[in-house]
Amino acid sequence: MSEPPAKRARRVDSSTMWDMNDRNTRSPEPHSDLDRSPRREAHPKADGRRDDRRDVRAHENGSSDSKLPRRAKDDMDMDVDDVDEDDVEEMMRRSMGFTKFRSTKNTKVPGNDIYGVRKEKKTEYRQYMNRFHSFKPTIVASNRTLTSRIAQIGKMAASNERRDIVIVGGGIIGCCSAYYLTRHPSFDPSRHSVTLIEASEIAGGASGKAGGLLALWAYPSNIVPLSYKLHSELAKEHNGKDSWGYREVGCGQLIARGRALNEKKEGGDGGDSVSLQKRSAAALGKLKRAQVPQDLDWFEPDLLRGYESMSDPGETAQVHPYLFTTSMAKLAEEKGAKVTLGSVTNIGYSDDAVESVTYTDKESGDSKKISATDVIIAAGPWTRSVLPEAPISSMRAHSVVIRPTRPVSAHTLFTNIEIPANFDPSKPSRPTVAAPEIYARPDDTVYACGEGDQTVPLPKTSADVEVDQTRCQEIINQVGSISDELRNGQICARQACYLPNVTAARGGPLVGHTGTKGLYLAAGHTCWGIQNAPGTGKLISEFVFDGQAKSAKIGSLDPRNYL
Repeated sequence: MSEPPAKRARRVDSSTMWDMNDRNTRSPEPHSDLDRSPRREAHPKADGRRDDRRDVRAHENGSSDSKLPRRAKDDMDMDVDDVDEDDVEEMMRRSMGFTKFRSTKNTKVPGNDIYGVRKEKKTEYRQYMNRFHSFKPTIVASNRTLTSRIAQIGKMAASNERRDIVIVGGGIIGCCSAYYLTRHPSFDPSRHSVTLIEASEIAGGASGKAGGLLALWAYPSNIVPLSYKLHSELAKEHNGKDSWGYREVGCGQLIARGRALNEKKEGGDGGDSVSLQKRSAAALGKLKRAQVPQDLDWFEPDLLRGYESMSDPGETAQVHPYLFTTSMAKLAEEKGAKVTLGSVTNIGYSDDAVESVTYTDKESGDSKKISATDVIIAAGPWTRSVLPEAPISSMRAHSVVIRPTRPVSAHTLFTNIEIPANFDPSKPSRPTVAAPEIYARPDDTVYACGEGDQTVPLPKTSADVEVDQTRCQEIINQVGSISDELRNGQICARQACYLPNVTAARGGPLVGHTGTKGLYLAAGHTCWGIQNAPGTGKLISEFVFDGQAKSAKIGSLDPRNYL
């Protein structure tokens, strides 16, 4: 595995560089003399030209040629050397809304190219905007507006280039990234390719075995609102209700006392006489006294100690993770993305940028190499296999899927269950407390998961994950201790997966540039990967095509803080 090239000095995009929130004055002082507009009387004209004092000044600042000093050029973080100068001049005039914008092109002033729109242009632009009441000095300075316009022109030029985008990882983050890349306004299938490479199968890991809870109180708070909103929009646009089980649900914390395994009501072999009985008035009264929602009647009233709602209506929803992930992959393919099954073995670099991705084809076993201008690492807990320095660790989590003896109401529950001593008669034990999560699904199944563990190292692929049957049975026993509908239900799946965690103190996920040109990271979403996937995918598409995140402020999630 080749290492990324040495990181260059941190680049700062123009929107961050000119952030007025960090300035204390209405008319901010320039960062340096390079940004200060000279007084008009300081440069009298001679023969229709200004004198050569600007040339001397530029030379003193280390820029005797026609390019902007290195600091300013890096801050714009763009390259438009291949753009025709006359075309750029005209594009700039039109983008700023006027054509009477006197050029310094023929005045032999250092910096006549796109990077050299210097003091005189900035001064005239300021005067023009003041004249037409479009310039607001208390909000943004003219040179900042001009820099933003120039950056837009650079992006327009860059959008005409050939882009080969490779996504490493076919979980929900990779699939949502592919979806939003192919929906970005700048995406053009004739000039842009999107290839998603997955080692085993789409949604083969946690993305297919998670709970699928969506919540406005999830974390991190700078992505959650965006992603929650996008979930709703995706469901409306693509019939998510039928395609991947999108629906709003109640969510709360349930406190209960569990029964020993040999303590259960008598019934038929399948427990039908128990599960189909109607709740009595006394039973409903007990639910009410425990402040349990009336439709949450698939738990034994005598065992419930209390209930506390964790959200207001409309603040929690759910999807079926496997169906959602595979649907996103298919929708991306419909717009031109390509899904390839294979294990990535190397990311190739040239100078300071990515140039290729090498993988082992799953079917043939052959090693294949494809060109890449942009690489998005969305490999979840396997991120370090392709980016060793990434601060990503893994944790195994077990879960089960149960088909209850009757349909149950739409609730997601965080439980606190008192497990009595000798809970399992065959295994003497002390009293303890269990906290399984229980999610009712619209397909008439119930998902339940337990606590994580790190007893088994991360395997090579998601297909090699080892399932501990004992841990799965513990979850079944725990949820069955407070619900006959679950105790007597059919076990549909016993499964395990690995969650990606960020080992850095501030947590994750990590989303954005890595410091190497064309290399992006989107990993470390812990248990909120399904919730935050649409927001992450949209932000990744903006990083690739716009050069920066536009839909949310995610500076705290910048991978360059840790790489």
